[in-house]
Amino acid sequence: WLMASEIALADAAKSSSSQLSKARRLLVESKRFPSAHLTELAGTIAMEEMKAGSLKRAREAQRTALLAPNDNVVAQAVELEQLFGVSLDTPSIRDALLSSSEALTLRAANSTDPAGLITHALAWHQEEPFSSRPIRLLTTQYAYQGDFDIAERWIRAGLLTDPNDSGLLINLAFIQAQLGFEEASRQSIRKLRNFRSIDIEPFLKATEGLIHYRNLLFKEGDVLYREAAALFRSSEKPEMAAFCQLNQALFAEDYSHKGEFRP
Repeated sequence: WLMASEIALADAAKSSSSQLSKARRLLVESKRFPSAHLTELAGTIAMEEMKAGSLKRAREAQRTALLAPNDNVVAQAVELEQLFGVSLDTPSIRDALLSSSEALTLRAANSTDPAGLITHALAWHQEEPFSSRPIRLLTTQYAYQGDFDIAERWIRAGLLTDPNDSGLLINLAFIQAQLGFEEASRQSIRKLRNFRSIDIEPFLKATEGLIHYRNLLFKEGDVLYREAAALFRSSEKPEMAAFCQLNQALFAEDYSHKGEFRP
């Protein structure tokens, strides 16, 4: 547990962990330890190997973690199920999944189950009231089903814990644009740009594209949406690029963009 925590803290601080090499060796010699003692460490190493580009080692570590899965590990496995390619259909994993609101929320998101996502995200929030992750997913779902007022109330509540939570601020800027509060949306965008994060920028361009569409400035909006999709692709997030293009097409229809545009 302590070794896994040190590696995770080093990753959060964007520094290298002094324990990582030792942890890898320990995992190789794992037969000496009960599976439950290695769960958290193996899950942490799986993430480190994935970030390093070694999917084979990541899968091996993830399989070790899932021998005696806990809430954290099973949620990680659900979130990255396609990437890891590790079967989640075993009795121990099914039992762990059913006891993890986080994992159930992520599975509902992956399987496009909006009602399930809301139900499990609310339960997850009850279990972890100071975590922004369930609120991010919850407000994203509320926003995309048009419940903007509900989404905004949840975002405001989440921002009380962390006023600089980028995920919540991204959702807030989008909702403000949808509600027609353009200046408020632009203020949220300016705040996010001050974070100087390349991961945030494509979301901001897409929201700016929406604002232009609302003002019937379709040519300018098209440019911003194309730039947003290109940034998602360049950061190896093709699914986000596709989702961005889908939103562009839907909003083009909403605002009667009759011109031919290239998503």
